[in-house]
Amino acid sequence: MSLRKLAGNAEATVAVDPVMMQVVKNALDSVAEQMAVTLQYTAHSTVIREVLDFATALLDTDGRLITQSAAAPTFVNAMGPTLRFVLEHAAPLNEWQEGDVFLVNDPYLGGSQHLPDLVMFRPIFWRGQLAGIAGCVAHHVDVGGTAPGSYFMTATQIYQEGLRIPPVRLYRRGELQGDIKRLLFANIRLPDYVWGDMEAQMASLRIGEQGLIELLDRWGPATIGANIEALLDYSERLMRAGIRRIPNGRYRFADRLDDDGVSNNPVEIQVDLTVADEEIVADFTGSSTQRAAPINCSVSMTTAVVHYCLVAAIGADIPVNEGCFRPVRIVAPAGTVINAVPPAPVVGRMATLHRTCDVVNGALAQALPERIPAAYYGMSTTTMLSGLGDDGGMRWVLFEIGVGGWGGSSLRDGLESCSAQIHNPANTPIEMIERLHPVRIERYELRPDSGGAGLHRGGLGLERDVRLLTGQGQFTVLADRMRFGPYGLAQGGDGARTEITVNPGAASERRLPSKITGIALAAGDLVRIKTTGGGGWGDPKRRDRAAVRRDLALGKISAAAARDLYGLEE
Repeated sequence: MSLRKLAGNAEATVAVDPVMMQVVKNALDSVAEQMAVTLQYTAHSTVIREVLDFATALLDTDGRLITQSAAAPTFVNAMGPTLRFVLEHAAPLNEWQEGDVFLVNDPYLGGSQHLPDLVMFRPIFWRGQLAGIAGCVAHHVDVGGTAPGSYFMTATQIYQEGLRIPPVRLYRRGELQGDIKRLLFANIRLPDYVWGDMEAQMASLRIGEQGLIELLDRWGPATIGANIEALLDYSERLMRAGIRRIPNGRYRFADRLDDDGVSNNPVEIQVDLTVADEEIVADFTGSSTQRAAPINCSVSMTTAVVHYCLVAAIGADIPVNEGCFRPVRIVAPAGTVINAVPPAPVVGRMATLHRTCDVVNGALAQALPERIPAAYYGMSTTTMLSGLGDDGGMRWVLFEIGVGGWGGSSLRDGLESCSAQIHNPANTPIEMIERLHPVRIERYELRPDSGGAGLHRGGLGLERDVRLLTGQGQFTVLADRMRFGPYGLAQGGDGARTEITVNPGAASERRLPSKITGIALAAGDLVRIKTTGGGGWGDPKRRDRAAVRRDLALGKISAAAARDLYGLEE
């Protein structure tokens, strides 16, 4: 039963005014953020607690997104498709009971990105009637499969990537289903660790339940329901108004991934954006067919990226809910990397999602050249260092997401080494890393000359050295932009490309490809990671001479770059 049905005919008599609508919006947003804070500070793993690879949301009983926390843009409306699948194929509304918790991670059954992302839902009952759904999704350090951390970068089928969970009741009427827990524990490498993070998710859901009940007690379902409907319509109006500011036309852009992780063949992502008055169509026809490699993604993730890019380009003041997606249509041919079908593996889907963001932004830049920046770093360099015991079993996992520079724009230089666009991971403090893992961070600095040259240069990437101190380890990489750097715009240069090296300068030096699993490390081995900078915007010869000299003095560019790229005379 939805809030509309719960309110009966009373909702029709509620007069919605802008002030009350904003009050209700802020109250609902606050509940989602309280859920997020609870999940963050009760989680065990750094990937949730420090990196913030999770999202929380409130949804209605039709599976529509009402509000979502701000942590991870890739999860924008990702829970809605998952919930709708649960309702249509696993458990209709009349089967939900107080205290139930549903668990699912199958990317092909809704909106989970890949198997490590566990999605949970809890029904919210008010005075015995179902009023809404609390949802959350979080990345876990292991869900089984061939490789530690469930990142198998040479997977050819999803079955190699870990435990695939269809919608199941983890809790039924408040009672833990022990058989489900035992099944999970039997298939994952760090069960106690993962269970601790799952308990944090369940705590988050209870906060969402309590929060919505408090709002219903305060204002009643008629007021809440009427204002939610008004909010959805308001977001739609703002989105349509923003699209009207984009010149009508068809805008095409394409970009590539270095490879798919199994073959060396590049992967092309292509989009045609068609703007017609107040509606927009994103057509990905022409993108590469799905690969027997882990860089595929489900259509729900492609949809989330398109929605994010459009909202970011049109205006950050648009409340993100189901309403702002109504004027957008997405064409994603089945069997392509942006709408893969089983059994295609998907654990490396983030590379494809980043490139999808790049092509949507590249198309928008043709329509809005003064608003859209050059390409950002284009892939969060994901690394996983796992420590092994004498028996070969995994003892710990250090999961890190390295960021890079933003693209320059018509107004300013790109930001230096900062989370950008769809991923938005937070920095894990070195002190926390070294306290929890037997590693030492020996270098963590900006990477000179990594930003694309331009009137407004790209932001710099990072350079980071990580040394394993004791024992044996395995190192896994999901990266990109080693062959094709982040593009510049308006005569700006490309950003520097990614480099990852084991034991640089030593006899055992080894340059790694962008996607690889299980490189053996011994105590004393060092890994150097250099992330990309952003693309430049505008002719670098037109850059302010004082800005070039300042960059040179700060070590952000070399003397050679100042002379050859920017034309600085001694």
